[in-house]
Amino acid sequence: AVEVAERLDDYDPQGATRPVEAFVEDLSNWYVRRCRRRFWKSDDDADKHAAYYALYIALRTLLLALAPFTPFLSERIYQGLVRPVERTMPASLHLCDFPPPDRALRDERLEELMKGVRALVALGRAARGHARLKVRQPLPAALLVTKHRALKDHPELLEQVADELNVKHVRFVDDPSRYVIYEVKVRFDVLGPRLGPKVQPVAQAVRALDATEVMAHLERDGQLTVTTGGEKFTLTRDDLEARLHESKGYAAEGSGGEFAILETTLTPELVLEGKAREFVHQVQNLRKEAGLAVDDRIVLLHDGGLEPLLSAHGPYIKRETLTVEVLKDAGLSKGPRVDASPVQGHVAELRLDGEKVRVGIRRAPGWRRNLLSRNE
Repeated sequence: AVEVAERLDDYDPQGATRPVEAFVEDLSNWYVRRCRRRFWKSDDDADKHAAYYALYIALRTLLLALAPFTPFLSERIYQGLVRPVERTMPASLHLCDFPPPDRALRDERLEELMKGVRALVALGRAARGHARLKVRQPLPAALLVTKHRALKDHPELLEQVADELNVKHVRFVDDPSRYVIYEVKVRFDVLGPRLGPKVQPVAQAVRALDATEVMAHLERDGQLTVTTGGEKFTLTRDDLEARLHESKGYAAEGSGGEFAILETTLTPELVLEGKAREFVHQVQNLRKEAGLAVDDRIVLLHDGGLEPLLSAHGPYIKRETLTVEVLKDAGLSKGPRVDASPVQGHVAELRLDGEKVRVGIRRAPGWRRNLLSRNE
């Protein structure tokens, strides 16, 4: 709300919407996703209440900040979200005071550390993408090269990195050259027409530089100056071609001198865990197809093909899919649906690593939706 208030005070309504957009992105794609287990865990403890309360305060403040820009939508959400909880609040959102800026509520050091976490996560995801490694496949470790060295003293933040990248361990390394090396070359198709015969000496000067330092310089300044034959040449990122070469068994991505390097050698245990995560994903899709509410508990039926998976990862599968009971049912082979109603069951044929398994789900009896309070 601080940035929004400052922009509005400067009569800059368009500028005031940018921090709101960034906040919505952070709230929905980071906080809510990272707190999912805190929201849905069965223990009705202080941590769960804190997660919900922080989300509620964030949404209430967001509505107040949005009121000048989306008055009708904000009012509708206010009446459905805030008024039922806080009866002492004004009857309308537009009778509320704009949230006063309070910089004392900000922990700028924590914000800076979290920026480092998210930057490393983004690099790790990019490394997975380039190596075509599925996000749901666990990997042994992530090796990090970062300027946010204070992260070493915050294991709870490193747990966020490990969970987001789906790796078992996170380690810091000082020298990435054992695992990755940059190769930087001039683009002759770009510089040739511009420099003519001088392009070859410039190319040699670039090759003589440390490629990692070149990339860090470009990230920081947006350009690089080289000297050859007593003449200076200024090059931009578009004038150069950069490639990152990883050692065998690693996938990596770097930016601004920071790297996320993933170990990619898989053990049978990791492969099986990846299979369990993929199964959870498919069951979640099956829940949507069956029309179940996000908090409905289910009974999971299978044709027997899931025994090894359930033996190794049964508690994880049950927790993530909100399953209260698992039943082996040979009758699943009789048809695509047990009944049209999701209360009775919804059956599908799933494919896991090329193997076909038939599973069914039905809403567990006795469970009722109650988003605001659950005593399970």
